[in-house]
Amino acid sequence: MRTIRGSSKVDKTCSYDVLKDLDDIKPNITFVQLIKESRRIKKELKDAMKRPTFKKLKNLQEKNKKFKRKLDKNKIKSIF
Repeated sequence: MRTIRGSSKVDKTCSYDVLKDLDDIKPNITFVQLIKESRRIKKELKDAMKRPTFKKLKNLQEKNKKFKRKLDKNKIKSIF
């Protein structure tokens, strides 16, 4: 005999639509404020949504070796 599960209340709920939710929000700004501050607001929104970027150094030990070799060459040149 095989057991079959029915759907739960969670399965029956509608999926969340973030765009519809944002459309339904009433902004607390007048048209004059919007026109006046549009560039600043755009920048604030852009900065708030921007993901931070990180640069990963590849072979850090190899880069250190190359740097040390370069320093050693400079020391040798300065001696002569």
